[in-house]
Amino acid sequence: MSSDNQSSPDLDPTVEELAGLLGIHTQYHDMWGTLHHAPERTLRAVLAAMGHTDTRASLKKLKELPWGRLIEPSLVALQSEQPPSIPIRFRLEEGGEAGVCLEVEFTEDGGRHEKRLIEGIAPSEETTLDGTRHVRVDIPNDTNRPLGYHLLKVRAMLPSGTLEGSMHIIVTPARCHRPEGRSWGITLSLYGLRSDKNAGAGDLGDLKELMAWAGGRLGAGFVGLNPLHDIPNSLAEGISPYSPISRLYRSLLYIDLAQVPYLDDMLLAEAGPSLKALRDTDLVDYDGVAKLKASLLKKAFGRFSEAKGNGSLPTQYMESYGSYLAQEGRALDLHALFMALAEHIRESGRAGRDWIGWPEQYRDPGGQAVEEFAKDHAPLVEFQRFLQWVLDCQMAKVAKAAEHMPIGLYMDLAVGSSDCGSDTWANQDLFALGINTGAPPDDFNPQGQNWIFPPMRPEGLRETGYSLFRKTLKANLAHAGALRIDHALGLFRIFFIPEGRPPSEGTYVDYPAEDLLRIIALESERAGAAIVAEDLGTITEEAREGLSSRGMLSYRILYFERDWERGAFLPPECYPEEALAAVNTHDLPTLRGFFEGTDIANRKELGIFDKDAHEKALEERERDKSSLINILERFLLQRGVVLSEMPDISLAAHDFLAATPSLLTSVSLDDITDSAVQQNMPGVTEGHPNWRRKCSRSLERLKEDSEDPGTFLASLIKAFRNSGRVANEGDV
Repeated sequence: MSSDNQSSPDLDPTVEELAGLLGIHTQYHDMWGTLHHAPERTLRAVLAAMGHTDTRASLKKLKELPWGRLIEPSLVALQSEQPPSIPIRFRLEEGGEAGVCLEVEFTEDGGRHEKRLIEGIAPSEETTLDGTRHVRVDIPNDTNRPLGYHLLKVRAMLPSGTLEGSMHIIVTPARCHRPEGRSWGITLSLYGLRSDKNAGAGDLGDLKELMAWAGGRLGAGFVGLNPLHDIPNSLAEGISPYSPISRLYRSLLYIDLAQVPYLDDMLLAEAGPSLKALRDTDLVDYDGVAKLKASLLKKAFGRFSEAKGNGSLPTQYMESYGSYLAQEGRALDLHALFMALAEHIRESGRAGRDWIGWPEQYRDPGGQAVEEFAKDHAPLVEFQRFLQWVLDCQMAKVAKAAEHMPIGLYMDLAVGSSDCGSDTWANQDLFALGINTGAPPDDFNPQGQNWIFPPMRPEGLRETGYSLFRKTLKANLAHAGALRIDHALGLFRIFFIPEGRPPSEGTYVDYPAEDLLRIIALESERAGAAIVAEDLGTITEEAREGLSSRGMLSYRILYFERDWERGAFLPPECYPEEALAAVNTHDLPTLRGFFEGTDIANRKELGIFDKDAHEKALEERERDKSSLINILERFLLQRGVVLSEMPDISLAAHDFLAATPSLLTSVSLDDITDSAVQQNMPGVTEGHPNWRRKCSRSLERLKEDSEDPGTFLASLIKAFRNSGRVANEGDV
């Protein structure tokens, strides 16, 4: 997708050609159509982070591919389009064909094994590089392999020596799982859910109760959440769910203490005053919640370990724990080791979770010092495994509570992992360290965005058979009926920003989109879960078509669905069927905030807008409000409303969404509770309580509201029931 790549002025020709071969854009168009040339220092920084410091040597090597290696590392094929043969390539002197012996070994995902010996070859193609003859041999391939991940190993015994190589063969369906029928759901940030029982942040116990209530009383088809990824849980080190330590594992913030083995009522009673104090705060106290939970969980783990050691651990715990550890394997070992190391190093006063700043001997996860640490601090490492087991068990209970819902849990996958976290520490060769992911300047962020986490190297993805990508999808689809892919444009191209440089000096890098989309379809089908692609912002039509071709649901936001030339909002019938329709997202103003201009006022206060930009934004908002009221007019009239108040407008907006043909419709908890403040102000790190706001009503109060026919929530349920989106009639 390097359509923007044309000859750029004053670029080193070697740098320009190498960038083109690697999908690095030397120029790009922004959302206003303005052409930007990437500075040469940007291109060199990106190349270096991708492992190409010697540009001439890299260019020569890339030009000689695929002849320079025995076999391609990956092949991702649709089940209906599997190739009849797999090519391998190697050096061979003229007349050496009879002396070649090939050992070929196929291992299929289900365990089926196939081994062959090929003696003597007939080349299908040959070429000469630097005076040396290279040949291509085609190995027959079974075109009826089942869906899944297969491995081909090749050992080529040649007159000149022996070569070995392997290929990951990934066979996928053409499309993702499709949800059955139309439904609606509630979206919320779980950390902000209040209840009379949690520890100051919404947890999986609250979620379990919410799922049972939403799917039963409300007739909702799903509940959508912010990412539950593991994060530092500290204002100093980071609380954004979109900048996680790991996308493979979850945060202890969400553990329901009441469901933890060996955490008895006496321990909870002793912590009662502290728990109440954390519940009573207006904003989530991440440091306080995490510290208290860690303290209680360590006590529970101590008792768990003692029982495990003396053989008194109940069989169901022993089997569940052992099964989980076996399932997760090395990935969990590395995450647990990272977390234990981070805690040990932080407590020693040397550094925090930023592994790049750790003592050098601990930066290599395969090094001797790390191995010795694991042995010397085994209980600390095991505690981290215990936490993830507890979280997985509690997630399974949440999913069980959602069994009667058409979809159930609708999870969210962040676009990347922090450079300070376990994903990057454990997979350093996969990430373009020294580069940040972000976005160029646009209407919402005139200075651009820097999300401060490194992108994965496209070459690294292919070379490893997309292993980390596959694991990440599987981990986030576990227990889910749907998954939102944040910043879906990142499957096609990602905006690379060299560290220390502003977003205006970044550029795009292409990704193997078709491979990634097919793998998503495979994991979606295996999990029986729908995929929602966040195709907003600078998404291209080509990318949207690619997502749609693989059965991913589009993400359609009321604020953005317009005829931009006329400035008018599109009517419901213009929304696509294969989509999730919503009023807004966590990065956008709530309905009340939109009409009151809260987001615009905040941007002025935070210095994002100067006086002229502020006045322009206010003028545009007045036009937008008028246009939105116009498109909602018939829904307001249906409710008998002429001079509309905010609750009427909100109900009309959701009547509007319910009337679209889109399969899924969601309503945010912030709009249900009539909040004026959005959860996150993109591009802002100070001055706005990003990711900390608690819901103004508790879960208990929300349940009471649904019983009162005069409340907004009860009216909302009726609207969705009348549109045929409610799973059961209930008695609302």
